[in-house]
Amino acid sequence: MSETVKQVALDLINSAIGAFLGFLLALYLQNRTAKKEGKRQAELVIKSMHEELADISGTLSLYIKDCKPLRQRIPTPAWEAVLSTGVLLELIDTPHYTCIIKKYSLIKAFNEEWRSMAEGELLRAMGGIVEESMNRCQPAARKGVK
Repeated sequence: MSETVKQVALDLINSAIGAFLGFLLALYLQNRTAKKEGKRQAELVIKSMHEELADISGTLSLYIKDCKPLRQRIPTPAWEAVLSTGVLLELIDTPHYTCIIKKYSLIKAFNEEWRSMAEGELLRAMGGIVEESMNRCQPAARKGVK
């Protein structure tokens, strides 16, 4: 009987060790898969931002070549997607992180400046319209006063 108890205890211990090792292996494989997926996702994000920056560069080159002012903000859909999804945190350890942040910071500053310039142009145009309509109304008002 004591032989049977020992055998049952050994089987129980072997089962517990096997289950524990299986659990550790599952954790290891899950971590490894997550790292690979994170690396793949970071590469896709970097590729899409690189393509977006190349498009922006090409567009700006055309404006510079033709000596035309840019009358619109620079669209950055890939960057906005990265910011809204939180994928940017995946890029912190990549060598591209600082470069990406600098380039998109410049674009953001331009877009904010463009907005204020556009608002200024709009206000000047509206001011011109108001001034013109007031000039038209003043002579009529003067005629009525005389």
